[in-house]
Amino acid sequence: MPERDVVSWTAMIAGYTQSGDYGKAMKFFRGMQLDRVKVNSDTYTSILPACANLEVLNMGREIHANVIRNGFQFNLFVGSALLDMYAKCGSIEEAQKLFAQMPERSLVSWNTLIAGYVQNGHVDKALELFEKMDTRNVISWTAMIAGYSQDGQYDKALKLFGHMQLTGVKPDSDVFSCVLPACANLASLHAGKEVHEDIIRGGFHSNVFVGNSLIDMYAKCGSIEDACRVFDKMPARDVISWTALIVGYATHGYGKEALELFQQMQWSGTKPDQATFLGVLSACCHTGLVAEGQQYFDSMSHTYHIRPGLEHYSCMVDILGRAGLLDEAEEFIHKMPIKPNAAVWGSLLGACIAHMNIGLGEYVAEQVLKLEPENAAHYVVLSNIYAAAGRWSDVEKVRKMMKERRIKRRPGCSWVEVNNKVYAFVIGDSSKPETHDLFMVA
Repeated sequence: MPERDVVSWTAMIAGYTQSGDYGKAMKFFRGMQLDRVKVNSDTYTSILPACANLEVLNMGREIHANVIRNGFQFNLFVGSALLDMYAKCGSIEEAQKLFAQMPERSLVSWNTLIAGYVQNGHVDKALELFEKMDTRNVISWTAMIAGYSQDGQYDKALKLFGHMQLTGVKPDSDVFSCVLPACANLASLHAGKEVHEDIIRGGFHSNVFVGNSLIDMYAKCGSIEDACRVFDKMPARDVISWTALIVGYATHGYGKEALELFQQMQWSGTKPDQATFLGVLSACCHTGLVAEGQQYFDSMSHTYHIRPGLEHYSCMVDILGRAGLLDEAEEFIHKMPIKPNAAVWGSLLGACIAHMNIGLGEYVAEQVLKLEPENAAHYVVLSNIYAAAGRWSDVEKVRKMMKERRIKRRPGCSWVEVNNKVYAFVIGDSSKPETHDLFMVA
């Protein structure tokens, strides 16, 4: 182009940002500055998302200063883009300060800061801001539901979803993709089926992201048949669709079905990823297919050029350990190209207990304790190893060690669904009025 104005420069920056080529967007923004072309609000709202996704905070601050110099600090769209940039770059304090200084705030501004709080783990602050809103849209509700779900407060996510529906706000695919994991983690099949009905009524049953969440929910709630039905009815599937069902099959002990589905996935032309292979290896583990497990593990790097992670190594150790090949499992760990973590050693430790190999179990337990000395579960396992061998003096030593190091066992927590309502119970806590009723049912 013989002459480039603000529109042509901004169009190029926006194009690269929207296509995910953030580096080139930054390069064009620099070129625009060197060309002394005066920027406008559209330029800022195009370049700031690139900063946010690259998490280049200093560059974002530099652009913020540029915004102020050019008098766009009170522009609502630019302000929201700045809020998003600071939040995604992890500087929630600066986002909060900017929000407080804004003379006018749009619904987008409120939603952006709520999402920022959620992204940075401040769910309580997000709720505080959410409750101050005069007007909320589906994005506001989605941010809060996602926040509760990501924070492990699944029961609150479900309650908020129900509250949203009572206010007359219609859920979209994003809301469903956030609330279904809450149903899954609570193992609340009834709640999951109710959400599924809402999905069908809303016309989102053909959405691939919603479909993936449904498969995962049904599998985690123990209804693998429903998961299969959702999978079979999907008009389009991606790698997550295949992986969710493969993992579901493997988790419920259907190793043969999981491996057959993996074959179908390969025939469909869908390339597996790390999560897919985790499901495949888990299937081999549950069905005792040692040679096949080794073959799939090797194919990750040789055929698909996927570098195995610690989870894959842990799975291979589990495959060997469950088959009673403890020496081979130990050798496999020592030959790992990456440093084994506590989970890898823990897989071998579980096998040592199962096969009553006390000598190796003691050595492995020591390795685990070196890596995670604050984890009470490892001390309990070591104590159980000694107890199985009748070494009661060593059992007492472990208990004394825990006391000296002030290691305390965390009480377990369970969710129980009774009459279509989910209750959370902590071991040793009898303060809830429902506790007595639960024991009566049991």
